[in-house]
Amino acid sequence: PLHFRGGAIVPFQYTALTTTEVKENNYYLIVALDGKFIYFIFFIFFSILTILKLILLIESGSAQGNLYVDDGESLDLSNHTYISYSALSNENTGKVTSSGTYQYTITPVLDKITILGVKSSPSTVSVNGQQVTFEHKDEHLIISPLQVSMNKDFVLEWK
Repeated sequence: PLHFRGGAIVPFQYTALTTTEVKENNYYLIVALDGKFIYFIFFIFFSILTILKLILLIESGSAQGNLYVDDGESLDLSNHTYISYSALSNENTGKVTSSGTYQYTITPVLDKITILGVKSSPSTVSVNGQQVTFEHKDEHLIISPLQVSMNKDFVLEWK
């Protein structure tokens, strides 16, 4: 088995026998939400002597990860792509975003995102505002098939 620490976003590329072949293979992400709790404390005053303290517990999760890609051949370190991924969720909604510097053009696309730790099935999932197909089982949200460019930022949201 492969274990993921909560709070990590791990980019993968499908395997091949040579580096030349690998460059043509698509990518996928595994997002492991960390499952933290956020506490909100409310004080309700009934009178000067009576105070009710109400604690609202909301489960949330977050994760971060990075991807560095270059041509794998030249010594020119300026010709690369560096992408930062970030995820944030609460009980019913969530978002995964990417932002980066895209100096090296990546031909393959991001074709699947699996988010671990999503408790309930969302009603909609969208990438850059476009609804996409998804599956939810065993607290895993699987978004596939995708055709998300690796050469620009994206936003994935579920509600």
